[in-house]
Amino acid sequence: MEPILSAGDIVITRSIAKFGEASYQIANIGSVSLETKLGDTPMHSLLGFLCVISLLGCLFSVPLGIAGFGLAFGAMFFLENPKVMTVTLKTSSGDIQALTTPDSELAQRIKIALEEAFATRS
Repeated sequence: MEPILSAGDIVITRSIAKFGEASYQIANIGSVSLETKLGDTPMHSLLGFLCVISLLGCLFSVPLGIAGFGLAFGAMFFLENPKVMTVTLKTSSGDIQALTTPDSELAQRIKIALEEAFATRS
């Protein structure tokens, strides 16, 4: 069967949606949704930890603790927080998070391909 979408290990046909080793029958999928979340980086976690340490440093030296907190907290705003998109398949047995990717264009293409497959089922 001719794929509607083929991108790496993702293949969507009119009857099957395959994400890596997992395959789902299109007939068993009620709908598809995309959810955008902010990702987390180790640097954000480190800066958050430094904010806490800096606040504790206020116990010993208030100006130094406040300065450290301000620098760490300010740096968090200059780091870009990556966005990730999750493709969720709604089935009768529950929601399945089929894919999480930072590539929003790929996630949109998957959603469009699945909706096209839904439209052709009878």
